[in-house]
Amino acid sequence: SLQNNPGYLGNEGIDVKESSRNGKVHHNYIHDFPTEGGAIYVDAWTAGLNGTPSLSDIEIYNNIVEDAGSIVIGAERGGTAENIKIYNNLVVNCPDTGIGISNTGIANAPNGNGLRRNIEIYNNTIYKTRWNGGAGIFIKSANIINIVIRNNITYINKSNGQIIVAVPSALSQIKADHNLVFGSK
Repeated sequence: SLQNNPGYLGNEGIDVKESSRNGKVHHNYIHDFPTEGGAIYVDAWTAGLNGTPSLSDIEIYNNIVEDAGSIVIGAERGGTAENIKIYNNLVVNCPDTGIGISNTGIANAPNGNGLRRNIEIYNNTIYKTRWNGGAGIFIKSANIINIVIRNNITYINKSNGQIIVAVPSALSQIKADHNLVFGSK
């Protein structure tokens, strides 16, 4: 069991990696996974660099994430993730953020935080966080193009907010409408 393994931090429940293309992650129940990372993690890593294809055309839908990490799109070593759809998911009692676009590279990757382009986040329900600092939907990266956040429901307590964009310069690349947000802050 991961809970009995002291090395569990940093692991992901489901990890879509590198130049994955045309994939679907659906109808999973990810629960009691004690990590702040991704219950479902899409990470371009180095996809799109040095002639490799980008990570693209991934759909994440009809999943339940409960008492586990988040649904996150990353590009830790500067790769490109594009044409990602996250929809019809239920995220309950997550440790930090329900659905996020991270800004993290790793220590030995100075060009981390690669491009995330054409991301749609819609028809998701996100309820509760366990710790302060997260959000229902949290866009932490400014390295984004064409992000749509639509028809989501977020009820978060102990958080920075419901839908947050951490870098004001990224606002021009985000279209958010028809979301129902309520709770503290």
